[in-house]
Amino acid sequence: MAASSIASTPCCWPLQCCGTLKSFINGSSTSGYKAEFKHPLKRLAILGSTGSIGQSTLSIVEQFPDRYQVASLAAGRNLDEALAQTIRWRPKLVSLATEELAGKLAARLRQAGVTGTEVVYGTKAPSPAPCIPMPILWSPPS
Repeated sequence: MAASSIASTPCCWPLQCCGTLKSFINGSSTSGYKAEFKHPLKRLAILGSTGSIGQSTLSIVEQFPDRYQVASLAAGRNLDEALAQTIRWRPKLVSLATEELAGKLAARLRQAGVTGTEVVYGTKAPSPAPCIPMPILWSPPS
């Protein structure tokens, strides 16, 4: 039986390899070409972004800016934290619990010069969030 080694793909599934792939990845192939695997950027919708789990998730996003992008935030009632997160992450969509809070956030974003973020409110109103293509949706357990 021929010797083999384990090579790992970008998604970390182990594959049996005869060694050719390993030398190709390490740049020691006979062609001299070195493959560079990059993680695709994942766009996230963070539900409960101002809570402890949401903030922990954003901390992970901050550690891996080449892997994750915040596409939308659902912030509930914490206006100050929602403002800070929106300024930091520049999502396309931010949702707050009430119309009053959404209006205040929109005004504060304008005052801060932040553009390109739509502010919506409530849970029963139609939301454009499903229209933003995102492969991952994070929601803390209730």
